[in-house]
Amino acid sequence: MANEREETYLFVDGGYLSKIFDGFTENWYGVRGSLNFHPLRRSYDSVKSFYYDCLNDLPIGAETPAQVEARVEVQEIYFDTVRQPRGSHVKLGSLTGSRKRRRQKQVDIMLAVDMLSHAANKNMRRAILLAGDQDFIPVVEALVQLGLFVEVAGEPRSTSRDLRAAADGFRPIKLKEIIGWTKEPLRSTKDVLGEQFNLPAFSPTLERYGHIGEVKLHTFVAEEDNQFYARIIGSEMSNVPLFVSDPDESKVLLYVELQYGPILWDDKV
Repeated sequence: MANEREETYLFVDGGYLSKIFDGFTENWYGVRGSLNFHPLRRSYDSVKSFYYDCLNDLPIGAETPAQVEARVEVQEIYFDTVRQPRGSHVKLGSLTGSRKRRRQKQVDIMLAVDMLSHAANKNMRRAILLAGDQDFIPVVEALVQLGLFVEVAGEPRSTSRDLRAAADGFRPIKLKEIIGWTKEPLRSTKDVLGEQFNLPAFSPTLERYGHIGEVKLHTFVAEEDNQFYARIIGSEMSNVPLFVSDPDESKVLLYVELQYGPILWDDKV
């Protein structure tokens, strides 16, 4: 009998992945990072992965043919790295439209057709779709009806709620995952903050109250260890309070927002 990994296929909307990866790395590091597909693939423990994207080979602005060629070569090198893990495949569509209205052609259709084909051929029993577009709802619903276990992976704020609801489960992509998928040397320039379950023995001074959806947030300052603390209560990751700390207040608050969502501060202090 096959184990779960041998029956799990990962399907990735490359355009969506690039968009959320660039957003996270620009916010956390101040520059766009380079995605390392190998740890991403390991994160989902799939026996095969299928990556769907397109070459952006149309001129941007006043680009010369030589500049376009150089940019395309960088994309091709990236796609080659995605293909490297055993069982990893890249399928490319085309790009059409003017500069301001460019869109991918065939990519979504190829992804949906492949998911249905592998399901019909009983190649997989479990599918993970890394995407956020509600256009994938019909294929997700079809696979669920066929008896497959389907998970959607995506950044919570940019993933369609209806797409999440159509699947059997949702895997949120947050800052910790993105850092793990970022190539060196950028990855080591700004370490992810650790989360702990206990405040220090001394009593930090309570500063502010806030919330992120249903998650409550309290911030503290501790002169004894020169740390700024954020206490997170009611997160989906833990039923007990989590604490994040660093001497840099802005770094802590940026981490909290990228990991959990925008902070709404309460009036009371």
